[in-house]
Amino acid sequence: MKKKIIITGAILFSILLLGVLTYKKEATFDKLTKIEVENNPFDFGIISVNDTIKHVFKIKNITKTPFVIQQVLPSCTCTVTKFDKKICRLNEIVSIEASFIPKPNQKGKTKTTVFVQCNAEKGVVKLELIGNIK
Repeated sequence: MKKKIIITGAILFSILLLGVLTYKKEATFDKLTKIEVENNPFDFGIISVNDTIKHVFKIKNITKTPFVIQQVLPSCTCTVTKFDKKICRLNEIVSIEASFIPKPNQKGKTKTTVFVQCNAEKGVVKLELIGNIK
């Protein structure tokens, strides 16, 4: 009986320890900043399924509080992103490049979104690519 209690206790302790070690705290920021985004949403017009669209979103920090990017996440696997820096000071610009590659069976109106988790006023900035695939 004691053996079962010890084994059960060890298992529960292991699960608790694993939970503590893998817990990821949500990003929170002490100060929020204001930004300006150029050409958002970006309308790429009409393209074929074989085309690839690349667009660079430019985000300008318009306050004294540094603009801090936590992470950049595309809404689907058809979009790849890269950016040149994580922190922007007053009047500096960060560039986020979004490359959209349509899937072979994708046709008609489309919209893909890039989510920028940051310390801007709403916590997440949505950058959108919209257009039509013929």
